[in-house]
Amino acid sequence: MRILIVLLAVAAGILACAIYVAANSPGYIRAEAALAAARSQAEEAGNEAAERIEKLERENAALRKQLELATANLDRQSEKLAVAEQQALRLRSDLDAALKQLAELSQKYAAAQIKKAEDLTAEARDAQRKAKLDADAVKRDPAMADVKAPAAGGDAVHAGNKKRNRKNGNPRGPVASLPRTCPSFSELDTDHDGRLTLEEYKAGFPDAVDVEKEFKALDTNGDGTLSIDEYKAGHPDPPVVRIKKPKKN
Repeated sequence: MRILIVLLAVAAGILACAIYVAANSPGYIRAEAALAAARSQAEEAGNEAAERIEKLERENAALRKQLELATANLDRQSEKLAVAEQQALRLRSDLDAALKQLAELSQKYAAAQIKKAEDLTAEARDAQRKAKLDADAVKRDPAMADVKAPAAGGDAVHAGNKKRNRKNGNPRGPVASLPRTCPSFSELDTDHDGRLTLEEYKAGFPDAVDVEKEFKALDTNGDGTLSIDEYKAGHPDPPVVRIKKPKKN
């Protein structure tokens, strides 16, 4: 038993010596150095990886912030675009309304110009017809060519009408100055009764504008007919010749 114990102790000593020798051998030392270098490289690599991860996290945070700012800016631009679209719709509506009003005004202006042209044409025809009637009257009676208009002209006609209206109590205004070339009273008085009816007056002025208004303006006493004096007040030229009614047999 003692021998066995001694043998075990000797074996343990030999094993310890072998371990010591192996630990202090050059190969073991190189292995330890390589392991230490590997650990150092691993630590450096870990540090670099940590730094890169931290840098990436910072860059990611910056990108997220930029993305948030871009999103907010896009929302604002979308709101501005919506407002601009609404303004464009309102402007389009205003433009359509303005174009419609312009078209209506153009139509009204064109209609007014056409009406004016028609009135001028009617006045020209009326003047031409009256000039022809005057020329025919001169042909029938050459002495009428020497008859001159009253010196006062249209103002004298207005003054005479005003005086006559005040005298007769007629509320009508003064008779408008009418063209001086017109048929004589005797030419219009077709029934030779010394009075002109509205129908007889119309027959002498078929192209006149507002002939009934002229007739009423001349009818200062309001009896519905025109006497020679009333007719002369508005038509001083050519001279009016009184024609006696033919005697009945």
